[in-house]
Amino acid sequence: MTEPIKATLELPCLGRPFQLGMLYDCRTDSLIPGITLWDNSVVKAALSEEFQPNSSFEVKAEDSVASKMSHLGVEAGLSLSVLCGLVPVSSGSAKYIHDKKFSNNHCRVTLKFSYSSKFQQLTMEQLATSKIQHPEVFEKQTATHVVTGITYGAEAFFIFDREVATNENHCNIQGKMEILVETIPKISKVKGGVALNIGDQDKKETEKFNCKFYGDLILSSNPSSFEDSVKVCNELPSHFLGKEGSTVPKKVWLYPLSSLDSNAARMVREISTSLVTQVQQAIDALNHIEIRSNDLINTEIDDCFDTLKDQVIYFQKMIKEHKTDFMKQLSEVLPTIRGGGAEEQQLADLLREIHKSPFNTSSLDKWIKIKEEEIKTLTQFLNNLKAIEGVKLFFGAGDFESALSDVDHDDILSFEFKALKKDDPFLQSMHSFLRNREISQGPQISSVPWLKAESMHQDLCHKIKQFSLFCEANAGSEEVSFIVTDSSEDDVTDKGAVIMHYENGTPVGEFDPPGRPGKPKATSVEHDSIKLEWKAP
Repeated sequence: MTEPIKATLELPCLGRPFQLGMLYDCRTDSLIPGITLWDNSVVKAALSEEFQPNSSFEVKAEDSVASKMSHLGVEAGLSLSVLCGLVPVSSGSAKYIHDKKFSNNHCRVTLKFSYSSKFQQLTMEQLATSKIQHPEVFEKQTATHVVTGITYGAEAFFIFDREVATNENHCNIQGKMEILVETIPKISKVKGGVALNIGDQDKKETEKFNCKFYGDLILSSNPSSFEDSVKVCNELPSHFLGKEGSTVPKKVWLYPLSSLDSNAARMVREISTSLVTQVQQAIDALNHIEIRSNDLINTEIDDCFDTLKDQVIYFQKMIKEHKTDFMKQLSEVLPTIRGGGAEEQQLADLLREIHKSPFNTSSLDKWIKIKEEEIKTLTQFLNNLKAIEGVKLFFGAGDFESALSDVDHDDILSFEFKALKKDDPFLQSMHSFLRNREISQGPQISSVPWLKAESMHQDLCHKIKQFSLFCEANAGSEEVSFIVTDSSEDDVTDKGAVIMHYENGTPVGEFDPPGRPGKPKATSVEHDSIKLEWKAP
């Protein structure tokens, strides 16, 4: 169900150069330059001004699309225009909207500064229709509203980021960050600089913070640390005192042209809050999937297995391409719906199509979860192999060939992972959907990682144990070198791994290491003899 249209609209400016009397099209959320209803002299005569200086600080911990829009005062309908690019956000504090967390191994807290200086408005009683010098605006129907009020001021966002180590508690770090950031507006300014009125332990903690700044004011240098931010925050309120030109339009009031002339263009319908929420949640889900794929790409284990890394990189590429395509379609359908050229159902159908595609949240989450499990399992296996004395790992490009050229050892025993398959049916289905927009019954993603399939897991564990025992039995040998690598792409096999024997750099074949010799066991004891049983290794 579409939302009712409000008579007068309030919108945040988001860095756009609004002026009183300018025309605006709410169907595309765009300013109409070069044409007005009234001449400048008429606008100036109808202008009233009220000074209302006010400043505030606020700490924000949420990082979702909806929360960021809320932080900037962007309501439901406008948020879709911002997301799809109808409203370009390229400067000032509004750029904060597009700042995203890169990794789940980081905590983020945002400090918002807001300042208002004055409010200007046009007295509509003085701007009667008889004073309109450019009535052709109504006939051309290029605009739906006129700017009749502007609040001036400025906003700034300080985004504090801290990496969380594997042995640290994420929730504890997040809570501590929020407490420390909340102290910034309270920290006193003293002669010669800023005194950090916090304990040594807290000060040490703040040294781990990085800071990014997005603001409607130009600083000599943007803060990059907690201490830099304290200095800037203490100077912010005084930055605007007596500086009329240092503020920008913050919020505008838009008056519908249809209230002046019934022939004027109008916004027929607004997108329902329910659909806006669905779009925001879809973008949040894609952003979260991107973050998880970033974490996978940047793991040490991912650098060891090119096939796995290439799959995750390709997956992330498809996600970004899908998001771009989704935003393009959104930018086309929104103005049409708002102008009455299409029903809201068109947007609902777009969301339904995505839900049926490989890009539905459930499928994406399942695929990335499988890869996370694979990496955990491979990490365990590699840690076991690293712990074997004398074993060297060769995973980089050219490293394996270099290892085979080792002139110090005639024989090389190589533990080679074989299980990683280059082709992934789900990635292929993602590609097909983006190219053909065909919705088919895509491949089912197993809920169990193939590395944890019973036969595969048992094979890998058995081979690692064999390799480990043989390495230990031959530790210190000057004739044999022991290495570990990945050769998944060399051939197709159902084996989790193979142990290969190379002689002078040439493959001899698979090697089946003999087990550790068992202990002799007496099966019968006579007065003059003992019968022993000794199982072969």
